[in-house]
Amino acid sequence: MLEFLLWMKALVYLLTSIGDSVSLQEHIDVILEGLPKDYSSVILVIKSKLDPLSIKEVETLLLTHKMCLKKFLKKLFSDFATINLIETSPRSTIAQNQLNSTSVQVHITQNFEVENQG
Repeated sequence: MLEFLLWMKALVYLLTSIGDSVSLQEHIDVILEGLPKDYSSVILVIKSKLDPLSIKEVETLLLTHKMCLKKFLKKLFSDFATINLIETSPRSTIAQNQLNSTSVQVHITQNFEVENQG
């Protein structure tokens, strides 16, 4: 998000430096149009303000929203991993025990055959 916001600032600066001024509202609109669907709630908040926000305020709202999304997704994935671990552990343990049992049987059989041949 920060990279995107810096890129937008750089573009506005470049346009201004060649004499093509960009209004505050145009700057905000371009930022909002470039955001993914995950930001629809914060876009609605920004667009519904009666008094226009500064670029700094828009950036702060977007970065805060990004942090909230990250926190939410981290918790969601953590919860999913915990649920997945709980659901698969018994099967995994049984499969591992069967595998260990098979390995031991094969190992014993191979040793027995080697001893009988020699």
